[in-house]
Amino acid sequence: MGAEKVILYVMFVGGLLFFFYSLRKPPIKDWLLAFFITGYFALILGVMVVESGMLSYPVTIFPYFDSSPLFELVLFPVLSLHYYQTTYHYSFKGYLLKGFMYTSILTITEVLLEKFTDLVQYNTWKWYYTFISVYVFFVIIRCLLQFISNLPDQEQKGTH
Repeated sequence: MGAEKVILYVMFVGGLLFFFYSLRKPPIKDWLLAFFITGYFALILGVMVVESGMLSYPVTIFPYFDSSPLFELVLFPVLSLHYYQTTYHYSFKGYLLKGFMYTSILTITEVLLEKFTDLVQYNTWKWYYTFISVYVFFVIIRCLLQFISNLPDQEQKGTH
């Protein structure tokens, strides 16, 4: 097994472990919502980017997919979940700054993987596309989740 596959399996297991670790404290409903909403939209957008030929994933542990389900359905949703957890009580300015930090780390990691491995290959994609799209994605998902969590709970209305 090549070094790239080992990296992918380590990321897969690490992502799953971090996911379950992230669910250790309430409100679990909010954490799961963050995870699943992110995965849903990331998968759609990821497939669109790969199908347009902007980037590719030459080495994968999921050979029946052109996109990266590992990133779109595990790693990115877990990172988004953690971002939501760490900004749960932050102001708008606070989660914008924290989003910048998370996005920077993710973008640097992707650039290093693109440069030194065959895990991701930029065709017409640029590092700043990742930075801008991930940052905007984080902020939109964070705002959406805050909006959803502020909706009145139907069970609390007490229609007796």
